[in-house]
Amino acid sequence: LFGFVTVVGNISAKDVTVYKISGNTSVGGLIGEYHGKGTIEVQHLKVKYISGTTNVGGMMGYALNGKVYIPNASVENGEIKCVQSCGGVIGKLANSEFSLSNLNVRTDSIIGKNYIGGIVGLMEFSISTATSELRQIINYVKNLQFDKSTDSGDYIAGGVVGRLRLPGANTTAYVDFSQIISVVEHMDLRNINSGFIAQITRGDDEAKRRISMTDIL
Repeated sequence: LFGFVTVVGNISAKDVTVYKISGNTSVGGLIGEYHGKGTIEVQHLKVKYISGTTNVGGMMGYALNGKVYIPNASVENGEIKCVQSCGGVIGKLANSEFSLSNLNVRTDSIIGKNYIGGIVGLMEFSISTATSELRQIINYVKNLQFDKSTDSGDYIAGGVVGRLRLPGANTTAYVDFSQIISVVEHMDLRNINSGFIAQITRGDDEAKRRISMTDIL
């Protein structure tokens, strides 16, 4: 619906169905690339098929350098396909302060090679003060699958987040995961990098302490 968004303000959508959308980079069922600041309210978004090369998400492809608040959303995905950074809600989050809360996400299939997540494919922060949260989320993925069209790729796939990259020392950046129920019916365990969060980088002891997890199922 929206290719590139830089608005400071709120966006609301209700009962939106996307039958098929394909692109190269930053492909989303609702927003391709978001650099804005505000609340995105989506009462029901249904995406039957979406594909791209990088940064592909059921709701949003790429969120960069903004403030993203997504409360009370319902997202129903058919098939999501990419090479790198694809997620049931957001493909890639970078240097954005964000809150995803009270979400209900259901995805039939996510097919890709690197950084695949049931909610977010790739989350990375270089800003030292970014504070973010994912809470009160019910997430169901029927199939997380490695793209077998070529044999290359790391296949880093997580039920909630594919890859989380935090800044190093001397930072207050913080990510909170709480009250999350996540079910993956089938995961292609081609690579050992899989789980709730498949991979955490810049994983010194100080960085690990800036991740909070409570009431995770």
